[in-house]
Amino acid sequence: MKRFTLFLFIFSLTQHLYAQTAIPPDGNGSQETPYLITSVENLYWLSLNISEWNKYFKQTADIDATDTQNWDDGDGGAYEGFLPIGDFANPFSGSYDGDGHRIDGLAINRSSLVYIGLFGYTSPFATIKRLGLTNAEITGNSFVGALVGYNGNSTISECFTMGSVNGSSNIGGIVGYNIDGILKNNYSTATVNGTSNVGGIVGYNHSHTVENNFATGQITGATNVGGVVGYNSSSGLIINSFWNTETSGLPNPDDGVGNQTILESRVHGKTSSEMKDVATFTHLFVTGLTNAWDFITNPYHDNQTEDYWHIDDSTNSGFPFLTWENSNTITICMCNNKPQHFLNAGTTLQILSLNLCDVTLFHLKTQSKPNIHGSLPNGIYHVAPRYWTTQTACSCNPFPFFSYSLAFDISGLSGITDYETLTVLTRSDSNSAWQNIQDLGGTLDFSLAPDTIRVFVLSTHHVPLNRQFTIGGGSDNPLPVELAGFSVAPSKTGATLNWTTHSETDNLGFILYRDSVEIGSYVYNSALKGHGTALNSNHYTFTDDLIQTDRTYTYQLKSVDNSGLVHSYEQTVTLNVEGETSFALNQNYPNPFNPETTIQFNMKSAGKATLRIFNITGQVIYNETLQAEQGLNSVQFNGSQVSSGVYFYQLVAGNEVQTKKMMLVK
Repeated sequence: MKRFTLFLFIFSLTQHLYAQTAIPPDGNGSQETPYLITSVENLYWLSLNISEWNKYFKQTADIDATDTQNWDDGDGGAYEGFLPIGDFANPFSGSYDGDGHRIDGLAINRSSLVYIGLFGYTSPFATIKRLGLTNAEITGNSFVGALVGYNGNSTISECFTMGSVNGSSNIGGIVGYNIDGILKNNYSTATVNGTSNVGGIVGYNHSHTVENNFATGQITGATNVGGVVGYNSSSGLIINSFWNTETSGLPNPDDGVGNQTILESRVHGKTSSEMKDVATFTHLFVTGLTNAWDFITNPYHDNQTEDYWHIDDSTNSGFPFLTWENSNTITICMCNNKPQHFLNAGTTLQILSLNLCDVTLFHLKTQSKPNIHGSLPNGIYHVAPRYWTTQTACSCNPFPFFSYSLAFDISGLSGITDYETLTVLTRSDSNSAWQNIQDLGGTLDFSLAPDTIRVFVLSTHHVPLNRQFTIGGGSDNPLPVELAGFSVAPSKTGATLNWTTHSETDNLGFILYRDSVEIGSYVYNSALKGHGTALNSNHYTFTDDLIQTDRTYTYQLKSVDNSGLVHSYEQTVTLNVEGETSFALNQNYPNPFNPETTIQFNMKSAGKATLRIFNITGQVIYNETLQAEQGLNSVQFNGSQVSSGVYFYQLVAGNEVQTKKMMLVK
C-alpha cells in the first residue's frame, strides 16, 4: 500500500511539474493596445482562446518554450507539446508582431494531425512578422511548417526558423502549404523531413509569392523535394530566393523547386562560401537577380533604405541575417578603425585614432523622452522622444584616450523643419544635466539628414563613451507631441479617425484637416484637447460625418503647444468612400477545402443569381438559383459527396458572369 501511495505521489508531482498554465496577457487586442505576449504561459493562453484569433498581438520578450516538450493533453499517450494557434474551423486572422524577439525550444509532436506549426492555420489577412523560432521541434502529418502549417492569403515577413520540421506531405521549413500568401525576407536553417512536397522554405506553394528567402537546412523526401519549394503550381511565383547546395543535400541546379515548374533563374542554388558573400544577394549582373536584396550597407545595386538584411563574419555562421537579430553589443578590436553598426540601436561608431585595447560597447535605444534634470543648454527647448544609453567595458580602462565619431539615426522624428538647428546632447547619467556636444569639442555633419546626424572629433578624454545621448532642438525641433499611430476607417456615421501619442509636451490640442481644409479644432471640440505634458500614451478619436460616396479624402493632423506654435505632421491618411456596390465573385475560402467551403459574392442590387459548380470535365455538380441581397452574399458548399480534384464555380446575375477555380483535397 505504501509503495502504491508513493507511486501516486510521484505521478501527481510529475504531472504538476509539467502542467501547462494559461495566463492572459496585458492589453485588449486592439491595434492601439495589442495583447502583449511575454511568456510561454501567454502563448498557451493564445492557443486556447479561439475568440481572440482575429486580434493584434505583440511579443515583448524572448520566450523560453522548452517546457512544451513535456506538455500533455492528458490522453495517456506521448507528450503532444504545444497546441497550434489556428485550425481549419477557426483560422488565425489577426496580427502577430514578434518585435524582434525569439521563441526558443517550441515542441509540437502531433504526427496524426494536419495543419501543424506555431500557427496551424491562417486566413485572410493575417500577418506574422519579425519573429524567430530557435531549436524548434515540429512534427505533424501533413500541412506542417515550423511557423505556419497552412498559410491562407496571409503575409509572413522578416522571420526565421531553426530546428527541425517533420511530417508526410506539404512540409516546409517556414510554411507547409501556401495559398495566396506572401513570404518575403525570411530564412530557415531548419532540417525538413517528409515524403512528398518538401521544401526548405515552403512545402507546397499553390499561389502567390515567395520572395527574397533562403534556406540552408538539410532537406529530405521521396517526391517533389526542393531547396526552396517542394511543389510549385503554375500560379505560384518564386522570386530571388536561394538554397545552399552543400548543406541541403540538394546539389543540382534544378533542385531549387521539386517539380521544376517555374523559371529556375529566379531560384538560385549556391555554395556556403557564395551565400556568405553579399554580392550573391545584391549584384544583379553576377547572380541574375531581378532585384537586389535590401542590405544595411547598400552594396552593389542595392539602392533601398529599409535595410532588412545584414551580413558579417560573426552572426548566423556568416550567412545573411535579419537586421533586427543583431545584438546591441559589439567588441572593437585594437587598431580597428572600421565603422561599427549597432543595428538595433540605430548608431554607428568609428574609432579615429589608435586604441591599445579591445573595447566592448553596448548601445541601447529608447523610444521615449528622457527625464530632464536641470535646465537644457542655451537655445535648446525640446529633446527628441528618442535617446541612447552607452556602456563600455575595456581591458585597459580607463586608459588610453582615443578619438571617435558617432552617427545617430534620426529617421522617424516628425516635424523637423530645419535639421541644422538640431544638435546632439549628452550627459553622464540620468541625474546629470544635458550638455551640448558641440561645447565638448564635437563637430556636427548634417549631409545625411533626414536619416542621420554625425558627430566628429570626439575624444574619450572629454566625452567618455559611458554616457547618454539624445537629439535636442530649438523652439519647434523636434515635435513636442510624438504620434504612435494615425488611421482612418469608414463607420456608420461617416469617417472615424483614431490617433495615439507616445508622449506629449505642452500640448494644448490638435487641429484636424480634410483635403487641407480645417474640419475640427481643440478650440471648440473638447475631444481634440491635448493632455499638456504626459509621458504616458493617450488615444484620440474624431468622426467626420460630412463625407460623400465616390470620393477620396486625405486627412492630416497638426498640434499646438502652450506658446501657440503650430506643429505639422507629415503623416497623412486616406479614405476612399465607395458608392454603388459592384458585381464580384470572391475566391472561396478555405481553398483547398475538405469538405466545406464558403463562396461569397457582391451584388449591385438585390435580385436573382445562379451559382453553378462544374468538375474538371464540365459536368454540373451544383446548380442553385438564389434570391440575393444587395452587397455581400455567402453560400456554403459541401463536397463530401464528390471526389478530390479541381472544380470551377460560376456566378450568373443578369448579363454579369464570373468564374473562379477551387480545389477539394480529401
